[in-house]
Amino acid sequence: MAKFSVGAEEDGEGPSNSCRLKRRRSVSPPSPENQSQEEDQTGATSFMLPPESSNCADGVGSGHIKTSKDVSVIVSLTEPEVLDCAICYEPLTIPVFQCENGHTACSQCCTQLRNKCPSCSLPIGYNRCRAIEKVLESVRLSCQYNPNGCKETMSYSKKRHHEKICIYSPYPCPFPNCSYCGSYKQFSVHFKRKHTGSVKHFQYNCTFRIQLHQTSDVRLVLQEDKGDLFVIRNDFEILGNAVTLRCFAPCSTMERHAYDLEVKTAEGTTLKIHSLAENIQSWEGMPVASGTFLLIPTDFFRADEYATLSVHIYHKGVGSGL
Repeated sequence: MAKFSVGAEEDGEGPSNSCRLKRRRSVSPPSPENQSQEEDQTGATSFMLPPESSNCADGVGSGHIKTSKDVSVIVSLTEPEVLDCAICYEPLTIPVFQCENGHTACSQCCTQLRNKCPSCSLPIGYNRCRAIEKVLESVRLSCQYNPNGCKETMSYSKKRHHEKICIYSPYPCPFPNCSYCGSYKQFSVHFKRKHTGSVKHFQYNCTFRIQLHQTSDVRLVLQEDKGDLFVIRNDFEILGNAVTLRCFAPCSTMERHAYDLEVKTAEGTTLKIHSLAENIQSWEGMPVASGTFLLIPTDFFRADEYATLSVHIYHKGVGSGL
């Protein structure tokens, strides 16, 4: 069973107030620091119910209408999974259905299960669970990256998606001996201050070259003016080396950088690829040779096991041709 903990104080008008249509509460939202500490200690998720206003007469027959102050109620949900579908474990979205025993499910799961409750086998998908729907409509949650600067609030069903694309989500430094992990806006600042001498610098719309070894390796390249960071990953495969180029940037960014990768043999044979760089937060855990890549056959490498790769990265929306 879900347990709700409501924190609020009475509005101070006392028993003489003749308006009993709605119970009004006043509460001061906790600071982000105190809220985070409370969540760590209790394991509860806090969210905010939107303000409600009510009109009541200020005395019998006076005709004077007084509007209550807009207030919000802070609620702690000790079992946040109650707002997830018990079948697919995704956040519940309206409409929410329930069987006669009170088991709830999302609309999509009801259809896939042919309207048969998996918990008790009773029909499900015909009766709406209005109580849960009302909660889903009312709650507003803060992004977990609020300490990093995100001020967005969203419904429970949209929270998970927002946090996947939030520009304030943490970016870990790719250098193994650096423990930095901060927001995207501070990521380039950190790199310029701490690692500017450890990466290759380049200018947009200008070709530069790097030497690739036949074994797998990773190269970081830093744009000099804007501080945009790119990773060129070289993975050894059975048929050759798979070379990919990606940009450290929020996945929600619509614009992407176009790029050219080109390699030549001593005899003049050329391989070239023109594509758009995928935006990533970290290359850790990414599959080898995923997405678009340039496959360099073994005979393109010289006797010293190196090959010269020409790289041309375009500024966003410039010269992409895509």
